[in-house]
Amino acid sequence: MSTIPTNGERRASRVALATRATGAVLNALIASCLDDIRAQTATSRVVDGERLHRLEDSVARRVSFVAELGELVRATGRAPRRAGTFFAPWREALASARTLVAGAHPGDSYAAASHAADRTAELYERALLRPLPDATRTVLDRQSVEIASNCRELRRARLLGGHLQA
Repeated sequence: MSTIPTNGERRASRVALATRATGAVLNALIASCLDDIRAQTATSRVVDGERLHRLEDSVARRVSFVAELGELVRATGRAPRRAGTFFAPWREALASARTLVAGAHPGDSYAAASHAADRTAELYERALLRPLPDATRTVLDRQSVEIASNCRELRRARLLGGHLQA
């Protein structure tokens, strides 16, 4: 009796590893999107009007991204992540403390949201460099385009001190 794996067994093992790796990458994207939601929601508390509407739309899109990514994770046999990264609550607490001391400033809030979105965009770029199933790649491509656009808008708002022109 041979203990050397057959070609079929090796292929099945590689597919299982790739599936687990895809699930892990998708869960990292979920965590980062949840961080974006947290940061943009915090920013929405210090703005109003059109700026508030844009942030609410962006948060709603991120929520839909998390749901979509969660479905893809479940397809890999894993459970989707339910929380953001470990450091997100600490960053939010630090920003809240700064607001208590110095007062609310939309530019600071936009800076935090911009940094979170930039981290997410970078994760998407790295994820898209990996071998992925076609359906997963299609979803990530579409989401990454929206996230890149959102990053540009948040950076612009940060540079303008939170004052966006329509």
